[in-house]
Amino acid sequence: MQAVQILRFGGPEVLEYGEAAIPVMDSNQVLVRIRACGVNPIDTKIRRGLGFVAEKIKDRLPWIPGYDLSGVVERVGGQVTEFKAGDEVFGMIGFPERGGAYAECAIVNTNEIVLKPVNLDHARAAAVPLAALTAWQAVHKTANVQKDMRVMVLAAAGGVGHFAVQFAKLAGAYVTGTASARNGEFIIGTLGCYEFINYASFPCSGVIPVMDVIIDAVGGEAAIQALPLLKKDGVMVTLPTVTASQVIAAAQAMDLTTKGMVVKPDIIDLQTIAGLLADHLVQVHVEQRYPLSDAIKAHEHIEKGHVRGKIVLAVD
Repeated sequence: MQAVQILRFGGPEVLEYGEAAIPVMDSNQVLVRIRACGVNPIDTKIRRGLGFVAEKIKDRLPWIPGYDLSGVVERVGGQVTEFKAGDEVFGMIGFPERGGAYAECAIVNTNEIVLKPVNLDHARAAAVPLAALTAWQAVHKTANVQKDMRVMVLAAAGGVGHFAVQFAKLAGAYVTGTASARNGEFIIGTLGCYEFINYASFPCSGVIPVMDVIIDAVGGEAAIQALPLLKKDGVMVTLPTVTASQVIAAAQAMDLTTKGMVVKPDIIDLQTIAGLLADHLVQVHVEQRYPLSDAIKAHEHIEKGHVRGKIVLAVD
């Protein structure tokens, strides 16, 4: 098969498109012919050699990155009853150490995929799993967002952010989103945020704390600057693991609560999200589609920041 592999840690240029062996399938797994795969910030972090996944795989390079896929089941193992050849599926696979979605084929476990909503093409379906699962678990499991809460989403136009806005709204919250000026209309007009705050308005010192929950998809100084908006009994959920300890320490110094969170594969959560997508209660926005062979360009794009929704790789 054709695949994109990380040959060594470094810039986008270390990604190589070429021949790779199809992994061996066990009797309880399925072979998926991939039609599209999602590009996530964690992919670029691993490529640069940062974080615990990079540490785990450093002696196993080359490595095929990617966790999000959408495609068609081509073959099923002898013990598999949940799926059959021809099923259109999507999911988050190989998280965190196996990866493997930047390819024409992938061997996946049956608890990593669900049937693709028929109203989504493969590109939009591939943009969903990791970002939507992260947003769902942050909003519902870590922050426990309830009706009439005031919720702020940092980077509301991004992959995780644009899902977090929609999930919090469905829970009945009043959602404020932060974004760059170019994305202001998107998060108000398209996502339906109650309020838009331009990044240029930060820092927030001297303001009245009004937020019950802050979902932080940015990390670092941006998250720390947003802390004064958090009520004393509120909670910030900070998602970037690289700066989580820094943000938590800053919150503790202000006598505020901040929780770090790492997404967990969860087939029930993914099925719930699939149902919301099928019922048109949640939408997914794809800013750019690149062919698999242009993974370098996709990584360059996402590392520039301010992506509206998601970037995906289309597999021909």
